[in-house]
Amino acid sequence: VTGVQTCALPICYNTLLWSNETTGELMYRNLAGVSVPIMSSTEYDNGNASGTKTINWNNGKVQYVTLTADTVFTLTNPVAGSRYILHVAGAFTPTFLATCRFTDGVTPTATALAGKKDIYTLVYSEIENLYDVLQSPNYAIT
Repeated sequence: VTGVQTCALPICYNTLLWSNETTGELMYRNLAGVSVPIMSSTEYDNGNASGTKTINWNNGKVQYVTLTADTVFTLTNPVAGSRYILHVAGAFTPTFLATCRFTDGVTPTATALAGKKDIYTLVYSEIENLYDVLQSPNYAIT
């Protein structure tokens, strides 16, 4: 896609849109000149995790991980204003660091059952330097 004269997306007038060849994401350049993904078309499988696990958002905005022991997550390479989805499966408990803020300041209890997963939606704020996180618990794994 080349220069767009009008756009229904909440970006800016006369914006250049393109597809990132590595991630498949639709991208635009914001008013500050920063390349920003609009949406992701890929899902990244982080495999198994135990102890500590780094979730690198450069691998994709939708990621999947299976816990084989209780695990502390470190989240890296966020883009301001971006939304991320993390599928967490396994009969163990994930821990999110202080850069994650949950509703009412209370970290929800993970499902942590075999054959189940929780889905976490994260929105990153560069202004606050943290993620707002919403847990959707207790999905069956197919």
